[in-house]
Amino acid sequence: VYLLNGGRQKIQVVDDGSGMEREDALLALERHATSKIRTFADLKRSYTLGFRGEALSSIASVSRTTLQTATNSGSPGSKILVEGGIFRSTETVGVPSGTNIIVEDLFFNTPARLKFMRSIPSEVGSVKEVVTSMALGYPEISFRLVHQNMELIHTLGTGDYLQTLEQIFSAAICKDLCPVEGDYGPLRLTGFIGRPNIARGNRGQQYFFLNRRLFRSRLIAAAAEKAYDTLLPVARFPFLVLNIEI
Repeated sequence: VYLLNGGRQKIQVVDDGSGMEREDALLALERHATSKIRTFADLKRSYTLGFRGEALSSIASVSRTTLQTATNSGSPGSKILVEGGIFRSTETVGVPSGTNIIVEDLFFNTPARLKFMRSIPSEVGSVKEVVTSMALGYPEISFRLVHQNMELIHTLGTGDYLQTLEQIFSAAICKDLCPVEGDYGPLRLTGFIGRPNIARGNRGQQYFFLNRRLFRSRLIAAAAEKAYDTLLPVARFPFLVLNIEI
């Protein structure tokens, strides 16, 4: 993930996955287009990070968006340009397998919305939190976040959870982490909890995942904090990375 000017000038997301055929790439930019839900029953067993098909079309409607993609079949790739939700061009290009999405001039056609964007450090911080949650949810995939040519996150995708934590946070923090694991009926809990000496003044380093998907829960946070009981002083919160699988 590459950012310029906190994302206002440019947001680029590149992957080396399976890519898309041209027909699917064009469809991906339409509202409510998704490959993740095929039947009503799929709603009950969705393990993906989204399924409504709104994000890409929404951002393409308020920016100049370029989508380049190619499959690993050896066939030529496609390049699609959308400006303010209007398809401008589609052409055949030679690109590596995977998908490259470039979003430029965010809100160029709705300048009034720019005033609702926060400062550059705040916007970068929000993106960093998203990439962090992705990397923690999928330690077997390598993630990299760069802003203004400065690397902020880089995980190697080895599948080693502790190594991923070290690459996101620090080796010093990882020395004070304890693994947790347990089965409770249909639930399986895994993750790491921090020793009291690395407690924070807020809950910013508490991450809860359900089937690898980040969620927030004051109830689970309170239960975990209660387990520390008198080990933590008032207004100090433990470091937690917990994944619940159903």
